[in-house]
Amino acid sequence: MTVGSAKEWMDNLVSYYRDFGLNAFIYWPGVDDDEEGELEQIKLFAERAILMVREST
Repeated sequence: MTVGSAKEWMDNLVSYYRDFGLNAFIYWPGVDDDEEGELEQIKLFAERAILMVREST
């Protein structure tokens, strides 16, 4: 489980890919009381962490 900045997510996902050959990941947003907050988490993950992973592999 990863909790942290987009850079920390990127580092972990790239490591999982390179070190263990994992090429599929499931993202589950943190607990939030409102749907809008969860959608914002998903948006940030896609726009920041995933973009960084793609650029580094």
